[in-house]
Amino acid sequence: MSMNAKLISHRSLRFLAQRAKISVGGFAVALFVANASCASRTMNENGRVKNTTDGGLDDAKGASTSARPKADSRFRALCGSTMTQSQYEELLDLSDVKTFTDFRDAARRSERIAEVFAEAKDRRGIFASMYVEITKESVGSSVRGEYSDNVKAGELVKRFADRYFEPLHGYLLNGAEGDASARKKHPVNWEWQKYYDMAEDCSTSDLRLLGTGVNNHMTMDLPYALSEIEAPESFEDDFMKFGNILILKKRESTDLLETQQNVYAAAFFDLFFVGKVIDGLFPNGTAATWGFQLIRAEAWSNGRSLQNPLLDEATWLGIRSAWGARQGLLALMPQSNPSMKGTEEETTKR
Repeated sequence: MSMNAKLISHRSLRFLAQRAKISVGGFAVALFVANASCASRTMNENGRVKNTTDGGLDDAKGASTSARPKADSRFRALCGSTMTQSQYEELLDLSDVKTFTDFRDAARRSERIAEVFAEAKDRRGIFASMYVEITKESVGSSVRGEYSDNVKAGELVKRFADRYFEPLHGYLLNGAEGDASARKKHPVNWEWQKYYDMAEDCSTSDLRLLGTGVNNHMTMDLPYALSEIEAPESFEDDFMKFGNILILKKRESTDLLETQQNVYAAAFFDLFFVGKVIDGLFPNGTAATWGFQLIRAEAWSNGRSLQNPLLDEATWLGIRSAWGARQGLLALMPQSNPSMKGTEEETTKR
């Protein structure tokens, strides 16, 4: 990280994140209303989003010892995918969090999930390819004991991974053969259902799909993972160190995206974090660094607030508004995917 980027401390960014909740709220109201039907699919009696797919996981566990679900042929062939039944079954097994051994298992599973989607030429794995290097380094840093509380860091790695694997598992189960009502049998939280709906719409650009997955995982999953492991105030420095992985592994992640999914992600970082403007004033890469730091600080603040029953509902509304505002930015992305030539030139500059 450059010296200019270091000028912003994570506590300053946390303050900016708290102020940002106010500024994005008005912009996101229309988006909130427009997406209400999507959100209502998985609300519980308190108006909160269900965070897991427990029912679907139980069903899958039983299926693994008896009849295996058979994927609907149209589900397997979406947008030119060549997914086979055996690949579908492997993805089901890999995404079943009830068969995890410990947090270290997340690295192996995330890597193989990305490989299977890539082998099947399936765009639903775009986020999976982005996630591999981050997960591997998250696990590695915990195993190497780089945190003050390595036990809590391992819990965060596991729960953060769960929040991607669980909706993937439910989505895959909903793709099994059967009548149309079966697609609602296994609940998928609304933000990840949005990702898979976009993936099934072949006209949605790869970059918008990628951005939605990153938005889901950073804006929604990260604060909820913090809340679910009951991260204490004393864990803040470890969490900020954990968040550095997202920055440090940006290049490796985008390289794997190019190799596995033929997606060139430089444009994503340019728009989502207003990169060309900031990088024109500071060293290249500063924009993405600041953008991730701001979202990380916001996630910490929200993760702590979610643990307070008095702030829980208001915090969820703030998270939902921030998610909607970022989706609005992603809507500005070009519908066509950038060419390799343009991206290679951009990468060379960086």
